[in-house]
Amino acid sequence: MIAIFKREVKNYLKWPLFWVGVLLVIYGVFNATSPYLTTHYLEQGEKIVNDYPDTVDSADVYEGYIPANPEKHREIWIGQIKQKLMAEFEMSDLDAQSVINNLADMELEEAFVYLEEEYDWYGARYLYEDTYVL
Repeated sequence: MIAIFKREVKNYLKWPLFWVGVLLVIYGVFNATSPYLTTHYLEQGEKIVNDYPDTVDSADVYEGYIPANPEKHREIWIGQIKQKLMAEFEMSDLDAQSVINNLADMELEEAFVYLEEEYDWYGARYLYEDTYVL
């Protein structure tokens, strides 16, 4: 059995098409990895060239960043707070609205602390952060 394998390997090595294939594979690997084989050091006074367009620096809508309007963000958060209070804490619409009225005059940190102390709800801050994506 080993003799058969040796004979087959010798036959492959005799074919010129085999060597052409080996050379093409070596060339392809070298061609794909050649940019990584050279090291480019920065010279004195040389700056790194950034190829990003100008819109990335200003973080505009083109790159997926939508400037947030704090009032709209708070409005969305208040709506979701009301839904969560009615769903998880089984409050009526009137009770949930009274909690929302209490939150309307508070700053965000005060509102988070109020919900933590009064209702033992620690997820209000995370709910606010999640509404930021909207």
